[in-house]
Amino acid sequence: MTWGTSTALKRQRIERSRGRRGIKRVNLLDRSEDFLAGICVFFPFEAEMGEVLSPKRAAKYRSWVELSVRAGEMGDTSSVANQMDKAEEMMTWVTFAPLLRMGHETRKEVVSEIVGVDFCQVARPRFEAVLRPPKRYLEQLRESVDSHPVRYIREQARDRIARGRPLEGPTHVDCVITASSSDERSSIIGVEAKMISDISTHTRFDPTRNQLARIVDVLLEREEQDVYVLLVVPSLFLSRPGARLYGYKARECDQSKMDVDLPHRREEELGRVRAVSCLSWSEVARGIWRRAREECIVTGEEVGWAKRFYFERREAI
Repeated sequence: MTWGTSTALKRQRIERSRGRRGIKRVNLLDRSEDFLAGICVFFPFEAEMGEVLSPKRAAKYRSWVELSVRAGEMGDTSSVANQMDKAEEMMTWVTFAPLLRMGHETRKEVVSEIVGVDFCQVARPRFEAVLRPPKRYLEQLRESVDSHPVRYIREQARDRIARGRPLEGPTHVDCVITASSSDERSSIIGVEAKMISDISTHTRFDPTRNQLARIVDVLLEREEQDVYVLLVVPSLFLSRPGARLYGYKARECDQSKMDVDLPHRREEELGRVRAVSCLSWSEVARGIWRRAREECIVTGEEVGWAKRFYFERREAI
């Protein structure tokens, strides 16, 4: 039996199981007009999507909204049809997109309040930023291949090295904001969004590289910039910090402890890590959406949509 046949049989068994349990399945690839007939979809900041997101990413966001509406009409509770309910990218977009409409002064005040730093300039946010891995880290990783406890991964790593391929790919950061303070110091703020998932504990070729350390590491590649990391998480996990690994790792992100996770970094580099903060979605969304309403840069329809959006996720603005 081939692997392809085995996979097909597994899929058939899953479909039969779903049928017995009465679970309806929606095919994400079905984008026909009949499938979407009658759907009236409202999505805030759709015009801004075209400015800052790739067409492919914008289409994916819209498909999540359309599928969610359709799932509600059909009573479909499958995870595929309701991906919007837990998509961290969607949470990030709805929460931080109002910053795109804000004027310079308002955006500066809002971001300064969230981060807890008095910035004098704040740029527009970049969503789903792709940052390259540090060269020094890649060199260290190549040298430590033989210490990996799994044999076949060691062999895969050696094969990649022989072909001149890196052992870690780019890091995707949910949102990145650059800023500067009154003393002319430049800063970079990385936002890592979480819903149900925890931070990853390792990468393919490095069993000790957790996701939070990886984000800090790629942000430190921006020379002479102070680094701030915001972990934005559900209020539930903020009230129970021990339920997730990031509840512990965020508290360890000071210079005296980060050298354990980032041994290739020099002391003066780690000194640029100013803060790693864990905030709830409600805290961040309230601060941004409140000012957006005060500045009249969001419509009543957008505010109503956002209130329902956060309420469904047990958050509030």
